[in-house]
Amino acid sequence: MTYSDNHIVFFDSECVLCGNLLKLLLKIDRKERLKFASLQSEFSKSMLPSEFVETADFKSVAFLKDGKLYYFSTAVIKIFSLLGFPWSLIKIGYLIPRPLRDRLYMKVSNNRYSWFGKSEQCIIPDESFRSRFVHEV
Repeated sequence: MTYSDNHIVFFDSECVLCGNLLKLLLKIDRKERLKFASLQSEFSKSMLPSEFVETADFKSVAFLKDGKLYYFSTAVIKIFSLLGFPWSLIKIGYLIPRPLRDRLYMKVSNNRYSWFGKSEQCIIPDESFRSRFVHEV
């Protein structure tokens, strides 16, 4: 198995909003299409372009789908689109020009710690979900 064949969600493991998104994705992804990796992990640093890791400051979810990386609002749309109806209705977001979508995304991202809080510990998945988390290359 190569990682380019998977769908990997890279998330900020210290962000409460991201943690809640992660819990939702684990719950609704019944076909287990998604794998997960903390943006703070060595795995993520090895998989993501260095300019993204250095400049994004953990402010964007990244999504690896079929060997291609997506960021910001496009990553969110791609993730939910993969999960079928009703989640795939998020594709309507493509009607909004990407610069505007990404600006809105960054507004939430820049304020996520003050609005939703910051976790002092990484999310520890329930044993039944542990296999869905990528820990190494």
